[in-house]
Amino acid sequence: MEVTRINDQVNIAKRNLGRINADIQNIKKNLAKELDSEMKKIQKEELKTTTDRAKFLKKGIQEMNQKKTNVLKSPIAFEEFLSVLEELPRKIQKVQSTTELDSIISKIFLNFYVSQKNVEKYTLKAPFGTLKQACETDVSLGGPDRTRTCHLLSASEAL
Repeated sequence: MEVTRINDQVNIAKRNLGRINADIQNIKKNLAKELDSEMKKIQKEELKTTTDRAKFLKKGIQEMNQKKTNVLKSPIAFEEFLSVLEELPRKIQKVQSTTELDSIISKIFLNFYVSQKNVEKYTLKAPFGTLKQACETDVSLGGPDRTRTCHLLSASEAL
């Protein structure tokens, strides 16, 4: 899924940003101790270059987070939707990030209660809740001119 790929990229960028920020602090410490004017000049250039890299990386992280937000908000094609639903149980078991797990589950469920590793209670979002309710109410067994379907029936409508 694209969100996972974006999360991986953001995590890598954040680790790199941490390293760059540590480099900036080291350069500043060395610059404060340095007495030679030529070395100070070189270190100031290095500080500027490293600071520019940090700004560039921060901007990239912001852009990736915005892209992730857009991906999470965008509608998907029916074929992709079916594919996602088929992969959902395996995906939920493998996901490490709670924010990613929340984004997956929140698309289907309004409320989701878990006790240890068991789902205790849940409330589905529309249209999932309506579909589940319709399927649990009654099922038309079909007839000569009807197909077997899952829809709401009253007792008087039954064959």
